[in-house]
Amino acid sequence: MSYAEEQLKHLEELSKKEPGDSILTEAHRLVHGQRGQDYGHPYEDFSRTAKIWSAILGIEVTPQQAILCMIAVKISRECHLPKRDNRVDIAGYAEALDMVVNYRDHHSPLRAGRIELARVEVAPRLSLGGYLLDAAFRV
Repeated sequence: MSYAEEQLKHLEELSKKEPGDSILTEAHRLVHGQRGQDYGHPYEDFSRTAKIWSAILGIEVTPQQAILCMIAVKISRECHLPKRDNRVDIAGYAEALDMVVNYRDHHSPLRAGRIELARVEVAPRLSLGGYLLDAAFRV
């Protein structure tokens, strides 16, 4: 059994457990259940979100960055008022991010035999609550 098959089997077993067993189980149900049916694959969903944010902000936003920003919103809310919903959504967004990265990697121009020049970005620094952070999460 391949690693991917093992992971799929594990996810199937998780989805059979009762709701509320863990935040990971609940997040899995959300991402791979009705939300997935309603909004499509996270790559498509967050590509739409990234395009809208790009137009609003006047800079290019990737689907990965859009998901990371949604995780940041949930972390902010969790810091203000800890709630299970925040933690479930963080786990769900992490799953969506993994799905987007896997989709991108399997559909990349290099895999299709095309070569594109890499784009290099200089990551700005962000001051947050007195801490200086490198915005190194750019994808």
